[in-house]
Amino acid sequence: MLQTWFISFGGPTGWIAVTSAVMCVIALFFAFHVFWHDYLSGIVEWPAMVLAVVATIINFRFKANVIPVILVSGLTGMAIKLPV
Repeated sequence: MLQTWFISFGGPTGWIAVTSAVMCVIALFFAFHVFWHDYLSGIVEWPAMVLAVVATIINFRFKANVIPVILVSGLTGMAIKLPV
């Protein structure tokens, strides 16, 4: 009885949809605060945006592993922002 009720109402698909939506909202929240950290002045962090686009292309186009791309992106971002 319980098994047929679980399957008839779609099962875990609702939880998957909610979890995916929350993850998308969190990703957009962090992206907004990284790209426009001083949103009142309207200044865009172009190096961060270019680095995010390049990392996305490397992940999806060249099928690279996520962890090395994150590490290289983080080191590149630190190298760009740290004073010489």
